[in-house]
Amino acid sequence: VVDTTAPVISCAGNKSVECGSGWNFDQPTVSDGTLSVVSTVTNAGCGNSLSATRTWRATDACGNSAECRQTVNVVDTTAPVISCVGNKTIEYGTAWSFDVPSASDVCGTNSISVVSTVTNTGCGNSLVAVRTWRATDACGNSAECSQTVSVVDTTAPVISCAGNKSVECGSGWNFDQPTVSDGTLSVVSTVTNAGC
Repeated sequence: VVDTTAPVISCAGNKSVECGSGWNFDQPTVSDGTLSVVSTVTNAGCGNSLSATRTWRATDACGNSAECRQTVNVVDTTAPVISCVGNKTIEYGTAWSFDVPSASDVCGTNSISVVSTVTNTGCGNSLVAVRTWRATDACGNSAECSQTVSVVDTTAPVISCAGNKSVECGSGWNFDQPTVSDGTLSVVSTVTNAGC
């Protein structure tokens, strides 16, 4: 009696797992003989993604064999996590800059780029500036965040009046114009009190 029938080997179907998740090949089932791994071939993808194919062989006592394989695709569909520093308010005249955000990615590296900087002017030299950054990983997944900087003017102008003075009745005179460091100058009131 000759045994020429190959064992029946059945591999699990191909599967995809997210990068950063633990995974294993699924052990095949076999009807007869012993199971051995023939090969494991890995092809790199973007970032740390990859495609891995394992081939198994079932061999019976008479040397009959059959093979099957399973492919596991490790994919990266998760965007990086980008974190911007909180919004801030700066007094006009104080030096300032935007704070660069931080970013992380579970499946490799990412790059941070500036998407836009929008500035809206307010009263005087006050303004509101918004900068948006984008973190992009090697597989093209991206996320954005923004920081707003408000430049405000809460400091009063410095106004300096000339000293008080006395003039002889009958002499021509004027009020002396004050000096001012910021803003426009206007007369609030003129009060005259009669004397002798």
